[in-house]
Amino acid sequence: MALIAPDQLFNRAREQANQELERHGITIDRNNNSQMRQYAELIAFYEQDLQYNKIRYYQPFDYQKKLYELRTMAQAVIASNRSGKSYSVGYAIACHLTGIYPDWWGDIRYQTGVRVIAAGASSQQIREAIQDTLVGTQDKIQEAAIGSGLVPKSAILRDTIITGADRRGIGGLQIRHKSGSISTLQIVSYEQDRAVLQGGKADVIWFDEQPRDDDVVSELIRALAQTPTGQEGRIYLSATPLVGWTPMIKRFWEGVEGHSMVRYTWDDVPESLLDTKTRDLLKASWLPWEIESRTQGIPMAGAGSVFQIDWDRVILKEPPKLEVWHRRIAGIDFGRSPDPTAVIWIAYDPRTQCTYVYDEYYGRSQTPVEYAPHILSRGRDVPVAWPPDGQRKGYTETTSAIHELTNRYGIRTLNEPFTNPDGSRGIDYGLQYMIQQMRMGRFFISPHCRQLIDEMRQYHTERSSAGRINFRGSDHGIDALRYGALSIERYGQSSMEAEGIMSLQEYQQIERTINNWSVNTY
Repeated sequence: MALIAPDQLFNRAREQANQELERHGITIDRNNNSQMRQYAELIAFYEQDLQYNKIRYYQPFDYQKKLYELRTMAQAVIASNRSGKSYSVGYAIACHLTGIYPDWWGDIRYQTGVRVIAAGASSQQIREAIQDTLVGTQDKIQEAAIGSGLVPKSAILRDTIITGADRRGIGGLQIRHKSGSISTLQIVSYEQDRAVLQGGKADVIWFDEQPRDDDVVSELIRALAQTPTGQEGRIYLSATPLVGWTPMIKRFWEGVEGHSMVRYTWDDVPESLLDTKTRDLLKASWLPWEIESRTQGIPMAGAGSVFQIDWDRVILKEPPKLEVWHRRIAGIDFGRSPDPTAVIWIAYDPRTQCTYVYDEYYGRSQTPVEYAPHILSRGRDVPVAWPPDGQRKGYTETTSAIHELTNRYGIRTLNEPFTNPDGSRGIDYGLQYMIQQMRMGRFFISPHCRQLIDEMRQYHTERSSAGRINFRGSDHGIDALRYGALSIERYGQSSMEAEGIMSLQEYQQIERTINNWSVNTY
């Protein structure tokens, strides 16, 4: 936050004073000394108010305002860097601490003072985000700056401020609530001993940046079991998800009951807040695998991310248009409870050598009788590539899954289980092939294949203590995609071939004839 520079403060205060006079239809006579003194006093009032009562002047952008319309117990802003995520949540915290809510506020309103616990990753991060946003300074020794944050200076009980983990930090303070009662703010670090976090009670908890340890999250959430006010508690998270797919992030991302989120990306942030030059400088300073998380708020798989690609090029803006000459195939990965069975549908254009992923299906803990209709609904004549474990019994009581799909439901499964083109079955072959095709601009995914895209973004590698590289993350859709992508040129079939109209070779010959005739004629 910091203090507003004197020249900027005066200009803004004069603008506010002029707006106030205009609202009341008052015109100042600049030759009238009495009126000019009153005008100067009004400007001085706004100078003080703008500096130390910022909560009054907060005007959220439309993308920020979405947070204040959420009503669940747990709410998150999962966002890019420099998008105003901490300030957005900080405003909600300041409203609860002071009881000062705008007319457009859509969530719970606390009628009395609340107890708030705000937690951050480190002492420095706490001072730069939580402390600066709420109190107005990264260094509590700067007395003049205290109160220039979102909590008004007049509401801060200065003699209650206690020192945090370092001499510049604030560990807690008390704040006057609009009702006349007192709110308490405690600021802690994820680095602190667990004992510091145990046994407390709170009405509101703010996690600024995601904690790596979900036990810390659980410990703080226990503090909401019995809120001091007796009203429903609130949990807030503001984070750029650089730590990756932690349990906390997954709960928000998947919309677990009681959890809701909004996402800010650089596309939401206006040029006036983050200009193009600054964006380019920031991107140049980040590691390649950080850029998507830092600019789009996508949870990062880290340096070990398998699909390190330009997602903007790979994900289509709208579903692909399928042509009669496109070869099609589906890949299936059989899931045992509780893992899902995943089916991915793919089209291949032999003229451009481009592959299009155009549909997906995920069915958790299902047997063939449940997912076979979904396969049939996408086209009975589309071949299905499948892995060797489809021949094992156990998916049903008496037969294998592939036997049921083929013989009971008439699905056109391939005669043999999947192999790579060289006869091997290792996963590296398929992953490298797909990544290479994506980087060459020949492999695209329909935007509605969200579960597959999320899987691919989370998929990463980790090195074991023995030095071995292991793949980590859900891979059911990825495996189904791999089976189809490496089989489509060999076994895929176009709709005109399936209907017996003509073969692809015949179609291409006719097309060449027409093109030659057109060139020679015109």
